[in-house]
Amino acid sequence: VGQLKTLIKENEEQQKKKAEAEIRALQSQINPHFLVNSLSSIRFIAQVSHYESIGRMAEALMKILSCSFRSNAGFYTFREELKVLDGFIYLMQIRHSDGFEIFYEVEEACQDCMVPRLILQPIVENSIVHGFAELEDGIGHIWLRARCEGGYLVIQVEDDGQGMTKEEIRRLLL
Repeated sequence: VGQLKTLIKENEEQQKKKAEAEIRALQSQINPHFLVNSLSSIRFIAQVSHYESIGRMAEALMKILSCSFRSNAGFYTFREELKVLDGFIYLMQIRHSDGFEIFYEVEEACQDCMVPRLILQPIVENSIVHGFAELEDGIGHIWLRARCEGGYLVIQVEDDGQGMTKEEIRRLLL
């Protein structure tokens, strides 16, 4: 009887933890939808008021957030990744007063390759934030190249920013 009572108590605790986890999961879904819907409203108001740049900013942020909140897929096509990256680039160009340009050289065969979501954004962001940090005059440039080679998708991101010292590269490779 004592063992049965212990098993019942353990089962009740597991059910309680499961219910709490389900509530947390539902709450985390509500917040992303609220953010995206709020941005959609901002975009609408901006369009009605003829503030097109604000509308475009809201739309770009909506794309990034929608991608970030997708829980059903860790991968999507390179084409989709580039669309999300375009939204991020638009926002960063506004933030950095058009202090950089990005150029794409992407083979058509790469467009349908599956990639981890948001794989490009942190790499390109590093080019902007770190590569162009000391850039005083002129505009920084980023080149994003993608090609299929031997059954693999090869992605290269290059910038003409300050770069790293040989010591910094050595430490990273250790």
